[in-house]
Amino acid sequence: MTQPPEPSRGIVISGGTVHIGALAQGPGARASQVVSQPAAEPDSGAQREELAGLMRELLAAIGDHTGELADEAGAQTAAEEAAAELGEDRPDVSRVRQLLSKLAIDAGPVSEIAAAIITVERAIAGLL
Repeated sequence: MTQPPEPSRGIVISGGTVHIGALAQGPGARASQVVSQPAAEPDSGAQREELAGLMRELLAAIGDHTGELADEAGAQTAAEEAAAELGEDRPDVSRVRQLLSKLAIDAGPVSEIAAAIITVERAIAGLL
């Protein structure tokens, strides 16, 4: 003989995707949620121009060290693609990071290029 299911003593969620802001359950339970908007970036245009300048410096560093690169063509291509992506209205940051990682490998142990890559990565983290 089957027994009827017991009444729930909690919250049961099954299947699908659930997005919950604030949730309370049980006698006297309370929940609240504070929603805030991210601060507007008043200088985002200036920051983007700074990022573009850093990419130009990175491209120049690649040009200055062409004979020292493990893969000159690969490094140049990765840097140009990253610069183009950053020039988009909504750049794909994960793609830019992948290109910079590839660039770091292609550029080999050239410290000036490695430093320029790190500077660009930090600027991206602060802007995007």
